[in-house]
Amino acid sequence: MTTLTAIIPVYNERLALAATLAEWIPVLNDVHAEILVIDDGSTDGAFDTASGFVGFKVLRHDYNRGYGAALKTGLAAATGELILTLDADGTYPASSFPAMWAARHADMVIGARASEPDRLKAFAKSLVFAFAGLVAGSRIPDLNTGLRLVRRDLARQWAGSLPDGFSATTTMTMAALIERRSIAWVPIDYRRRIGPSKFHPITDTLRLTRQVIRSRSLFRR
Repeated sequence: MTTLTAIIPVYNERLALAATLAEWIPVLNDVHAEILVIDDGSTDGAFDTASGFVGFKVLRHDYNRGYGAALKTGLAAATGELILTLDADGTYPASSFPAMWAARHADMVIGARASEPDRLKAFAKSLVFAFAGLVAGSRIPDLNTGLRLVRRDLARQWAGSLPDGFSATTTMTMAALIERRSIAWVPIDYRRRIGPSKFHPITDTLRLTRQVIRSRSLFRR
């Protein structure tokens, strides 16, 4: 069985996908990872820019279903005992991977971003993180980072409760905290994304907050 499956959801990331693959494929090849790129209904020709790369499999949605839906498609197809989730927007440096891989004994390894280049986003997230910490009864260095390692059996166990949108990562973190799973928080660098941000300060903050509250009733200690 494959030890690691990397799941990379992509939606209209033409400017960033090729750079992400060029940086991450050599690192993932070192651990013989299975690489699944999930095209979530992209309309910008993102995969034309990546046509020169080999070593990954593409799964496609006929229309845009959401980040969480793309993760669930990847989970259903994954053969690895461990799952790595990775955004395709160029924000996560591959140099973060060795430290996370070294901590893979934990149920979940979370790449905790040291900084957020966007001040408005940083402020909004700090409020949600603080509230989520109160709900979970634990300090949360990073609630919704897109870079994490998680046991496949746990991820599939939680998959039915994951929303189809961006708050899927928030739900995974809350599930692990509420169920008192072992978590390794690994500090990572975080770069400004390539291309325009998809974060909407008001609607996304409210959505994350609702999902934190919902998670408390979905998962048990």
